Order: sequence, then C-alpha cells, then structure tokens
Amino acid sequence: MSFIDLRGHQIWHQEWSKRKAEPLLLLHGGLSSTQSFAP
Repeated sequence: MSFIDLRGHQIWHQEWSKRKAEPLLLLHGGLSSTQSFAP
C-alpha cells in the first residue's frame, strides 16, 4: 500500500496506470470503498 502524507494525515492511494496522463482524484465516503466507482 502507498500513502501520501497530507498535513499530518496518511492518505492511501492507488495508481492503476503508468501512462503519462492527467491525474484523476476520486473521493468516496468514509464508510465506502473503491467499489463505489465500479461500473
């Protein structure tokens, strides 16, 4: 797992592609998971 330190908070992140593309930030609710973004 990878974490980003944001103002003293550890934020988990995941990268799905190594392409040079614009980043896309998706936020879900506190009791949700990345499954919220599944088709």
